[in-house]
Amino acid sequence: LMGFAWKFLLPLALINILITAIEVLFWPMSFWALVPINIAIAGGLIFLWSRAFFKLGGGRVEVGV
Repeated sequence: LMGFAWKFLLPLALINILITAIEVLFWPMSFWALVPINIAIAGGLIFLWSRAFFKLGGGRVEVGV
C-alpha cells in the first residue's frame, strides 16, 4: 500500500497541485468556475496514469493445488 501511495498517488497529487496553481495564476475567475475543470483534469490524469502503469491481463496466473 505504501509503494502504491509513493509511486502513483503522490505524483498525481503533485501534478494536480501544479495544474491548480497554474489555473489560479492565469485564470483569475471565481473558485466555483474552476471546479469542473479540475475534476475533468484529475479524471484524465487518473485515466492516463492507470493506463501507463497498470496492464491488466498481461501476465499468466498459475494456481497451485
